[in-house]
Amino acid sequence: MMHKHLMSKCQVKISPCETCQSSQHNFLFCPKNKAKSSPLNKPKSETDQKVILTSVMNSQDKPGNFVTLLQTAKVEIQGNGSQKVMARLLFDSGSQKSFVRSDLKQALKLKTIRKEKLLIYTVSKRQPEERIYEVVALKINSQFPPYQSINIEALASDEITGSDIYANINPRLIQSILPASCLISDSYEKTILQIQILLGADYLYNAMSGEARKIQKNLYLQPTLFGDTLIGQIFNPEDMKQMCALHVSSNAIQNDLKSLWEIDSLLMPNESPEMKPSDTLCNFGKELTIKNNRYECPLQWKSPKMRETLGNNFEVAKKRFANLEKRFNHDESLFDRYNAVMKEQIQAGIIEMCSDECFIGYVMPHREVLRDSSSSTKTRLVYDVSSKSGTNASLNECLVSGENLNPNLIDVILKFREHKIAFCGDIARAFLQIEVTKSDRNYLCFLYYKNCDKTLPVTMYHFNRHCFGVTCSTFVLAATIKTHIKKYKEKHPLAYEMLNESLYVDDLFYGSSTIQDAFALSSDAVSILKDANMNMRKFDTISKELKNVWLNSNSDIETNEHSDNHIKVLGLVWNNLDDTLGFDLHPLLSNLNENECTKRNVLHIAAKLFDPSGFISPFLIRIKCLLQELRQLGIGWDEVFTGQIKENFQNWCKEIKDLQNLKIPRYYFPDQIVIDNQDIQLHVFSDASLKSFGAVAYLRYKTSKGKFQTSFVISKSRVAPIKKLTLPRLELMGAIIASRIVKHLKGIFKDIKKVFCWSDSTIVLRWIKGSASKYKQFVANRVIEIQETTDPISWRHCSGKHNPADLLTRGLASRDLITFIKWWHGPEWLRDAENLWPKVKEFENELVNSEVT
Repeated sequence: MMHKHLMSKCQVKISPCETCQSSQHNFLFCPKNKAKSSPLNKPKSETDQKVILTSVMNSQDKPGNFVTLLQTAKVEIQGNGSQKVMARLLFDSGSQKSFVRSDLKQALKLKTIRKEKLLIYTVSKRQPEERIYEVVALKINSQFPPYQSINIEALASDEITGSDIYANINPRLIQSILPASCLISDSYEKTILQIQILLGADYLYNAMSGEARKIQKNLYLQPTLFGDTLIGQIFNPEDMKQMCALHVSSNAIQNDLKSLWEIDSLLMPNESPEMKPSDTLCNFGKELTIKNNRYECPLQWKSPKMRETLGNNFEVAKKRFANLEKRFNHDESLFDRYNAVMKEQIQAGIIEMCSDECFIGYVMPHREVLRDSSSSTKTRLVYDVSSKSGTNASLNECLVSGENLNPNLIDVILKFREHKIAFCGDIARAFLQIEVTKSDRNYLCFLYYKNCDKTLPVTMYHFNRHCFGVTCSTFVLAATIKTHIKKYKEKHPLAYEMLNESLYVDDLFYGSSTIQDAFALSSDAVSILKDANMNMRKFDTISKELKNVWLNSNSDIETNEHSDNHIKVLGLVWNNLDDTLGFDLHPLLSNLNENECTKRNVLHIAAKLFDPSGFISPFLIRIKCLLQELRQLGIGWDEVFTGQIKENFQNWCKEIKDLQNLKIPRYYFPDQIVIDNQDIQLHVFSDASLKSFGAVAYLRYKTSKGKFQTSFVISKSRVAPIKKLTLPRLELMGAIIASRIVKHLKGIFKDIKKVFCWSDSTIVLRWIKGSASKYKQFVANRVIEIQETTDPISWRHCSGKHNPADLLTRGLASRDLITFIKWWHGPEWLRDAENLWPKVKEFENELVNSEVT
């Protein structure tokens, strides 16, 4: 257990009190520091303004016991060039816009990209002041690993706070109350820079990286991309003058921001991460070594000092294990299952008893999870790596999650449907195949009986391998595999491509056009991963011929002997008897009737219907619109709603069971048809209503008999923003989605020869085919993106009656959706010759002109 040791040998350093020099407490809790109470007076804020509200009030208040910390960070600012400067940033959710000081703009030689005229309300003035601001683009970089960054546009201003808001704060006061694992982003020293960046609500939540944690009564620690930040009140033992910076917010602002986020979260393309995967793998590869034919790497710490300051969590783990022991005494079968796993992992060298006489590390509580759906491992032991005591950090809080190196989930599904002969497999206990560096193993400890004998004392074990549940484990697994398979890129290029693009965590879903190629790919995958001491197994397929080849070959391929013909594929279910995809609705249907009619439950149920490919978008858009309606009505998360909206929700829930009958062909091209790869086309339809907008895509191909067939590929839908837009603008939003679908699918399907985009809005077609520069900014920006991702000539007109995307704007009952031919195959004329397609109609110029600048 925990071994006692002398204070002189303790590795945890305690700073003596600065007031009385005692080592028993720090100066914050010294009895000689007498408390005085006079809290700061909080001025009232205005709540009914509808324009930009951002103001700072400097006041000399009466001396008091508390200092109020605003959320600040020290960051690196970069312009268009390579020049970088350190600056201080203030997070302000009460400002609709972000600001940068003019002197910083000049120092970095930031170019003005446009000018904006704003009405500014301040506390001291009732009437707004009109100001014209220059807008600049800049990048904000973190000073902590993994050195993340965000790009913003900010308004240049001569002043932001008007004063040093922390001129009278003692930095030692801050450091004395910080958790050991904290990577505080602001040193709070008087000598560092004043506030030079104000990050407003337009970008604020892009910088947040986790939930706030309470560390004192009115003080919170908020993780961000730029490090940990403090916000709230801190005890101040000294009589100091307080500087009060006031930032005004309002309910009206919050409502406006909601509508803004709904539009811009969709319209802003995903930016590539600051560090490219190749850079990440290069840095990780320096830590990766091979020992005893197995890869080994350390835990991914936020900083090296984390090992020294992490709390051991022993008392929490001890109490949790005592509760587990009570369950063992009442349930012998639970102990038997537990013990079997422990013995197996000891024998495999995955875990072992600790041998250190003086323990320094972290102890994880654990519990059992039964997985009835698993064909191999029914019992899994889950370790709570987020457990912590008091204000100490958990192990997970001391580790970085790392970059997501797994392929796009939607891409894996898209490619899985592309192959005539599909197969799947997984890596056995993948996370447990990578060794942990010896110096980190004591940070993966847990309590269990010595020698797995319940009659012997409880002792400490540690993992020798990386385990599931640790923040960095997913990154470590993906990075190790990608580093390993690179060695085989030239020797086995097809197998490398498959493992690189279709291995999602530890599950492989892929296929080929022939039995021979499928066998070669699966065999190469097993061989490549075997060299990393990883076992790719449980192979399954729809092809009986491929199964026979697997079974009769001399390869190391292990087939899935316990298959029930229903295999989970990234949230879907693959029936490998009839080669169809569907949904696993049993968990949702089992307790559907127990849910109250609250907004929280509506969201919970909607989220349970995981549909990344948009197969049932016309059904799901109804619940999305219902959520929007609840939001507009101001219904609280746990407030029970009634009336017609309740009836609509209950009717929608009753329809879910019908989706059990939905069967979606996995293969785009029916296997009894020989297709002509030289004539595969992509057709994307877009549409909008005042409630929603979206797009749906189909592949059109020519058979060997000269006929044309179509297959559903993907759809995406969005609820219209609360801020009302005109119908043509919403139609343009639908066209944006269509253009992004085109761009994405062209990167997936290499055989696409032609692309056609369809809309029933002649106004939008006029915009897309015209010059973006002559339209208002909203239209111009979106037209530019569409013209960059698609050829304007490819856009054509179809009637609303024939537009399948119309279903995304009004919804459809689940029973009707299952058999709706137009949804699954597009309009009937799409399977005709091209000369029979709809002709272009005249444009309505008078409506187009309303958007001309």
